[in-house]
Formats: sequence, structure tokens, C-alpha cells
Amino acid sequence: MNTWRRYVGATLGLALLAGLMSFTGTGPAIAQNVLRPAQALIVNDAATPVPVAAATPLAVSPPLWQGTPFAISEVVLNAGGGQRCEPSFAAPAGGVVMLTTVSGSFNVPPGGDGSISMKFTLPDNTTHIVEVPMHATAKARQTTGLFDQFTGSLTLGGYPVIAAEACLIGDNSSGQLDFLGFVVPLPQ
Repeated sequence: MNTWRRYVGATLGLALLAGLMSFTGTGPAIAQNVLRPAQALIVNDAATPVPVAAATPLAVSPPLWQGTPFAISEVVLNAGGGQRCEPSFAAPAGGVVMLTTVSGSFNVPPGGDGSISMKFTLPDNTTHIVEVPMHATAKARQTTGLFDQFTGSLTLGGYPVIAAEACLIGDNSSGQLDFLGFVVPLPQ
């Protein structure tokens, strides 16, 4: 019986509050000063709009790397299973690509294995290869069915490269590497 009375009391209280709010409406508000009570009518309409101060302009700093933004993608299809590399880019003569990020993904048949890496040449003409770390993600639909998909990225923060290739290992696999950075002149 007490539980029933609480529900009825709560319902009546809520109805009283809703009725009170509907009578007061959304008219202009009355403001009170904390130190000295004073009534002020606050109305913001077309005749008395809200005053807005001009914003101070933001100082814009130059980008982290001075140069021309650079982005390119390379797709590699590998039916043989061994390592297959495709040329991705070469820096313009007298310039270097400052790589900031290399990201990509590759697909292999279910239960298959593979890897994707970046083969690159430094300004001193030495060639190196670095595997891009990958992790398994959702399945990828291919024309022959669902394949296992791997994706990942490598943050380089401005690594000087004059040429790069995308390399893929995996039987009947396909992959893509995306290269992001800036083209800058080679220091003399």
C-alpha cells in the first residue's frame, strides 16, 4: 500500500511541476544581481541582439615541414608468393621526399600469410627495406570470396627518401601502400 502511495505522490508531483512550467512559459527572464538585488529584463531579439566582440586573429605558425605536400599510393598484386616490388615514386631532381607516414593494407586467402614492406633509397644512394607493421582486421571481399585482411602504418616523422617501392609477400595476395610527406630541396 505504501509503495502505491509513493507512485501516486510522485505522479502528482510531476504533473504539478509540468503544469507550473507550462504556465510560466519561455518568456523573458528576470536577472538578479548577487550583491544588490536589481531587476533587469533580458530580451534578445532583432531589435536588441546579443553583443559580440570581434575575435582576436589567431597567429598561424608555418607547417612542421617547409615544402610541397606529397601523397601517393601504390597497389601491388602478387600471384607467385615470393616478394614482389613495384616502384612507387622517385623524388624530383635536386629534391628529397621527407616521409612522415607510410600506411597500407594487404589481403591474403583465408589462413594465408604475408607481409608488406617499403624498399627505399636514401640520399647517399644506399637501399634499405623496412616491413610496415600490420595487424589482422575484418575480412575483405574479393572476387573469389572473403580474404583475410591486414592493415597498419609506420610513422617516420620526416625521413629523407629519394625513391621508394612497395613490396608484398603472400601467395595470391594484393596490397597497397600510401606514402605521405613533403618534397623539399636537397641541402647542398
